[in-house]
Amino acid sequence: MLLDRDNYLHWSTCHESSNIVSDIFWTHPYAVKLLNAFNIVFLMDTTYKTNKYRLPLLEIVGVTCTCLSFSVGFAFLSSEKEKNFIWALQKFRGSLLISHVGPEVIVCDRDLALMNAINIVFPKARNLLCRFHINKNVKAKFKMLVDSVEAWEVVMDSWRTIIDCTYIAKFDEFVKSFETICSPWPLLVEYVKNTWVELAHWSLKRILQNSMGDLCSCWDAIKHVIILQHNEIKASFEMSLHVIGHTFNVQLYKMLVGFVSKHALILIAEEFDRVNDVGFDSECCGCVLRWTHGLPCACQLARYVMGVIPLNEVHVMWTRLSFSDLSECDSSSELSIQQE
Repeated sequence: MLLDRDNYLHWSTCHESSNIVSDIFWTHPYAVKLLNAFNIVFLMDTTYKTNKYRLPLLEIVGVTCTCLSFSVGFAFLSSEKEKNFIWALQKFRGSLLISHVGPEVIVCDRDLALMNAINIVFPKARNLLCRFHINKNVKAKFKMLVDSVEAWEVVMDSWRTIIDCTYIAKFDEFVKSFETICSPWPLLVEYVKNTWVELAHWSLKRILQNSMGDLCSCWDAIKHVIILQHNEIKASFEMSLHVIGHTFNVQLYKMLVGFVSKHALILIAEEFDRVNDVGFDSECCGCVLRWTHGLPCACQLARYVMGVIPLNEVHVMWTRLSFSDLSECDSSSELSIQQE
């Protein structure tokens, strides 16, 4: 009744041969517009102890071009079995994603049932593991096995080089270095290699954790979180459209200011600082920003040192600065690494 009253989209399923609800999925109508505008990267996580029925709560989170997260959808599930996750993800895919283009990347923790469901429902998406959850679990294991403070620092530094590695060619080198450093703790090496080779959900967890309320009280708390999210996102859109910092009030950014998000401009400005060192050398550049964000990297920006960066160098996602339906968005440019 509450979902219908506030025009939420929602679906539910019942236990066999009964009218007892087993699973329910819902999303805010504004969230549908946002997810269709920003349909490349999604994060998924399951929260526990949020209601008196002890139903796990699946939250799906998206990210806007202004680098703010938003709740795409929620599902109370009767269990964490693969079939329950498949049902929820099918509702997410079939009823929400209007575009034929599904998510390119889905980030989650190492929940094997959820990971299997993602592979079934979104076979073309890259399923990445959340760094927050990886670091949380690895640190706990390190503390169990490494008893020396000095050794702990060395091990953590070596681990960070793996996590922060931006070049595929160096990744294996860093892993081997980590194995050498951790040779006194073979169980640690085995754990890292066999297990692993969320901050967006934190505000919701903080509100609902250890709640003993019913599903309506949970929904009410979630509703307030969503309203705050949407207000912050609207403000960030307005800032990108109308507030021009002195850094970008120059010829170089003339075709971008007011048309792309301020966060994208900041990333481009930071990358532009590398131009003098990189020049046109793509190998030296690494082109990480272009591959991961759809923004011009240093070797591309070198062509515009004395000119203007054209808008077509920026992925269309960074230009979506309103709560628009997908039909109103330019979908001609899709993030892809095929050409590279």
